Amino acid sequence: MLNAIRDSKITSTLILFNLIAYLISALLSGELIDMEIEPLVNMGALYAPYVVVDGEWWRLLSAMFLHGGMTHLLMNMFSLYIVGRGVEMY
Repeated sequence: MLNAIRDSKITSTLILFNLIAYLISALLSGELIDMEIEPLVNMGALYAPYVVVDGEWWRLLSAMFLHGGMTHLLMNMFSLYIVGRGVEMY
């Protein structure tokens, strides 16, 4: 398993960034399992009126690192691990 993590550096880095972003958002929102929507939007979650009307295009990138809860994070990181390793092999 360690060889798989070592061989897929980009995937491992993305997973690490997502975990760090989740911990920061959990600390700021005060919730670890299920987070409220408002703190996530304040941190950069994708909210169409802010993107289209206010021109906050950076939300398209920041939303990739924010997750609404522990289950959401774990399922996305599992998928990223499986797909990311496969992509990095080629």
